[in-house]
Amino acid sequence: LGRVAQVCREWRNLAGEDSVWRAAYARDFVPSTPSTRMCRFLSALDGGGGEDSCTMKRAYRGRTSAERGWTLPSVGEGMRTFATRAHADRILSHAFDDDFIFTSSIDGTLRQWKNEHSRPPELVRSAQIHDAAILSMCYDGQRIYTGGGWGSNTVSVVDPGTFDVMVRLGGTGPLQNGISAMDVMGGLVAGGGGNDDANTAIWDLTTGELTNLLRDGHSGRRITTVQFEEGGRTIVTGSHDRTLKMWDLRTGNAEWTLRGHTHGVWCFRWAGNQIVSGGWDKTIRLWDVTQLSLVKTLASTSGILSVAWNGGNRVVSGDSPEANIRVWDLQEGRCVRTIPGPREGRDRGVRCLQFDEMRLVSAGWDGFLRVFDFGMEFNERRLRRSPRDDMELDADDGDEDMDPFLFE
Repeated sequence: LGRVAQVCREWRNLAGEDSVWRAAYARDFVPSTPSTRMCRFLSALDGGGGEDSCTMKRAYRGRTSAERGWTLPSVGEGMRTFATRAHADRILSHAFDDDFIFTSSIDGTLRQWKNEHSRPPELVRSAQIHDAAILSMCYDGQRIYTGGGWGSNTVSVVDPGTFDVMVRLGGTGPLQNGISAMDVMGGLVAGGGGNDDANTAIWDLTTGELTNLLRDGHSGRRITTVQFEEGGRTIVTGSHDRTLKMWDLRTGNAEWTLRGHTHGVWCFRWAGNQIVSGGWDKTIRLWDVTQLSLVKTLASTSGILSVAWNGGNRVVSGDSPEANIRVWDLQEGRCVRTIPGPREGRDRGVRCLQFDEMRLVSAGWDGFLRVFDFGMEFNERRLRRSPRDDMELDADDGDEDMDPFLFE
C-alpha cells in the first residue's frame, strides 16, 4: 500500500482509505481488530484526540512495529521491561484489560494495578479476599472470580471497582482441597479441585446453585486448568494425571481424552478446533480436537507452567525452574525469542501469562509482576521527532505516515 500511494495522488487517496487498511489489518493480524488500549496509546502519541482519532492505517503501522518487537532476538531489544514486587508470596493468577491489571496470590490478597503503556504498574487497591490462599482467579470484564484454597474452598465473586465480595459459592460443597483452576462463561463458573481432589464443579451465577459435578475424571490427581468452549456447552480440564479431557455439561460425561504428555499438564488454551497445552515434560503440544490427534510438539528446556495463545501463530510460554519466557512461531515450530528469567532466588517459575498486541504481562512464584512493552523502537523514534520533521514530510508528495521497515 505504501508503494501504491507513491504512484499518483489518486492512488495515494485510495491507499489511505480506512476500509482498505481495515481489510489489511484483518488479513494480517490476530485479533483482527485493534484493541481500545492500542488505539488510545497511538492517539496520545500523535497529540491526543482520543481513540476515535486513530485511523486503521495508523493502527496497522503501530501493530507492525509491535510485531517486529516480538521477534527481535537480542535481549531487551525492541521492548521495555517493568518489574514490580507485587505480592509477598507466589502469584498464581492474573488478568488485565485496557485499564488495569489484577493479581492474586497465595498470601490471600487480590490487587489492582494501573495498566498504562510505557509505565510501570501502579498499585490502585488491595484487599484480603480469602482467609486462606487464592489459588486461581479469572476476570470477565465485569466481575472478578477468585478460588480459595486449603481451608477456604470457596469462589468469591468480586466487584472490580470496589473489591467488595458480591457473593460466595461453594464452601461446604464438593471441592474440599481448594479451587486450583477457574473459568467463567455465560453465567456459569467452573472450579477445578486442588491437590488430590480431581473433581470439577460448575455453579450457576444467578442462583448460586451447583449445577454440575464432574467427578474424578483424572484418576484422583489435581485439576490444574479449565476452560469453557465458546458456546458454554462443554468444558476442557487438564490435570497432573498427564491428560486433557472434554466434558459434556448436559450429561456430565467425559467425551474424549487427549494423551501424550509424559508428565503433568499444567496449562492449556483452547481456540477454535485446536488446543495448545504445556506440561512438566518440557513440551508444548498442539492438538486437533476434531481428529483427537497431536499435530505438533515444541520442545523446551524446562517444565512448562503457563501458555498464552489467542488462536494465531504466536504462542508464549513460561517455565520453571529456568523461569524463562519464550515466544514461539507455531507454524514454523520454533522459538523466535527468549526472555530470560531472574537468576536469583530459589522460587523461580512463570505461572501466568497474558498478552495483547503491544504488551505481555507475566507473574509467578517469586511474587513479581513483570510487564513487557513491545514496539518501543518505533515509539521512541516517534516521540523524538520534531514538528518541523512532520512539516517537511507533509510538503513531500509521499506518504507522511510511511515507515521504512514496513516495506523491507
